[in-house]
Amino acid sequence: MGFMSVLVLLFVMLAIMFVMFLLWVGTLVLEVFLSRMKQRWAGLILPGISFVISLIIVIGIAYEARSMFDFSMFWDLCQIFLLTNIGTAIYLLIYFFVRYRRKKKLNAASQTNTTGQKG
Repeated sequence: MGFMSVLVLLFVMLAIMFVMFLLWVGTLVLEVFLSRMKQRWAGLILPGISFVISLIIVIGIAYEARSMFDFSMFWDLCQIFLLTNIGTAIYLLIYFFVRYRRKKKLNAASQTNTTGQKG
């Protein structure tokens, strides 16, 4: 009976990890979609949300540990802040890459339009 419960627990954990992976991939696809939009700010929504969540996490930890706050705690909070902003950095990389490609395509299209009219 114990072996079966371990297998069930393992299956449930794998299913949860798979769903979390799908959600993560979904947010990356959403970031690409939002970055392709005409409005510049649309692609900055997910990085902004991610940054605010990381601030909430760090402020919450600092508030809970305020009685034993020292210099080593400050460095721990800096590390937590950097780790929780990995997602923000990934979203921003996607945003700038997509916007750069979009701008490059628009410039190439406008140059072909202007050279076509002159000839």
